[in-house]
Amino acid sequence: MSLALYAQLKALMIARIIDGTYVEGTTIPSEDQLGRTHGVSRVTVRKALDELKVEGVLSSVRGQGTRVTYQNRGVMNPMDIIALVAFSPDTFFAEFYRNFEHTAEANNSLVVLKQGFEQGGVAPQVMLSRLIEKDIRNIVIWPRLVAVSPELLTRVRAVGVNLVIFDHPEATPCADVVCLDHALAIQTLCRHLRAQTTGTIDLLTYTELPLSLQVREATFLRETGGSGQVHRVARGEDMLEQILAELSRLKRAKRLPGGLIASCGELGLLAARAVRELNLDVALCSVDWFEGMEQYPLTAYEQPVKRMAEEAYLRLKAQAESGDRWRARRSLHPGQLRASRPK
Repeated sequence: MSLALYAQLKALMIARIIDGTYVEGTTIPSEDQLGRTHGVSRVTVRKALDELKVEGVLSSVRGQGTRVTYQNRGVMNPMDIIALVAFSPDTFFAEFYRNFEHTAEANNSLVVLKQGFEQGGVAPQVMLSRLIEKDIRNIVIWPRLVAVSPELLTRVRAVGVNLVIFDHPEATPCADVVCLDHALAIQTLCRHLRAQTTGTIDLLTYTELPLSLQVREATFLRETGGSGQVHRVARGEDMLEQILAELSRLKRAKRLPGGLIASCGELGLLAARAVRELNLDVALCSVDWFEGMEQYPLTAYEQPVKRMAEEAYLRLKAQAESGDRWRARRSLHPGQLRASRPK
């Protein structure tokens, strides 16, 4: 069933706010202009605008027209449907999703998963506009490789959406943030390796870094005081070959580190395979525990995925219940070391 004409116009106005066409304080076209532009009656235009005014998205001042009004408050609406938006597939995210959905189901909420919107795919603002058009106003976002700008988050909040950002270490005034304490993870692994080796400690990471891995790398550089090297891997099908080549180069140059920290579980598992294949004496650590690591001698900093998934749901629920009393919060969660010592 297609949307009523007024609902279509309302959705279009919201989309224009989200994509930045109408910024805060913008005076929108008059009812007559909107009617002519979109081929609808004034009654239709007025109904669309009236709903947006009731929702706090628009406000009118006599003699000054109708303007866009940014709001930054919790939206008191039902938690019947929650959209979980991930802009990149990832093994770690799959585990988060399972736990989040379990928590949602236990609270009688249905989760809609939108996944795989990578660079070159559907733009974040387009996807978010589609969800809002379907009246989904509770959204958890896992940005990962696609930048979701603070300006976009502000605009999404402004049209009446409860937002939680997962695995994003920076605080934002328009969304609650739930993530691992990335700095503590690297600090803990550095301390662990210093107790295992007197050699240098290096970091294995990607060439292109999401914000969470940027924090991990910056912490590593501070912890090692510049003594450790950073080795970068380009994402792709040949990552194992890249790691093998880099470790072989270090071995030939007699510059192998005493310890190596992989910045994420995917790289940790590949590094473990490479270290075994090359028969290297390198103490290996990883942020994240991935299935398969139990086959290799390494120590991982395991994320409390279940606890973070529950927190993400509870923060969303708190927004829906708080309304004007809501204030953004950032929740940093510690993990724990998990050692694998296969016989």
